[in-house]
Amino acid sequence: MYRDDVFASLAMLVFVLMMGLEAVKYPIGKSLKFVGAGFFPAVLLSLLGVLSGILLIVSLKNRSITQSAPWPRKLAPLAVIISSVLAYAIVLPMVGFWASTFLFTLIMFRYGYPERWLMPLLGAFIASASALLIFEIWLKVQFPPGLLGF
Repeated sequence: MYRDDVFASLAMLVFVLMMGLEAVKYPIGKSLKFVGAGFFPAVLLSLLGVLSGILLIVSLKNRSITQSAPWPRKLAPLAVIISSVLAYAIVLPMVGFWASTFLFTLIMFRYGYPERWLMPLLGAFIASASALLIFEIWLKVQFPPGLLGF
């Protein structure tokens, strides 16, 4: 394991603790059928806390390896991801949820699979259709329709 994994897992555990202190202020809900505003953060923070704890234990067990994690030599991947997230937030009200989610995931998949177009197109369609089904149809969340109405 890398030495940086210890610091990353400790940072995540501190994050979980800080967010958990805020998340307990919201009701979790009465059952799985009627969940409250605190249910989603509680589940995610619990999962993140368990995974961070596992990483910390594994990293401390392998103390003999003290090598640092290989950091990226180029900042282009980070710049693409950050600019895509910002563009998604800006474009969402104008273009609509489905189209902007499709474009965002297409950029992310295309950046990850630069050789072919089939995988990014298929992945973007599946991801945006799944998000549409889960949030708009199943959970009845209302998103901005955009200029085209979808």
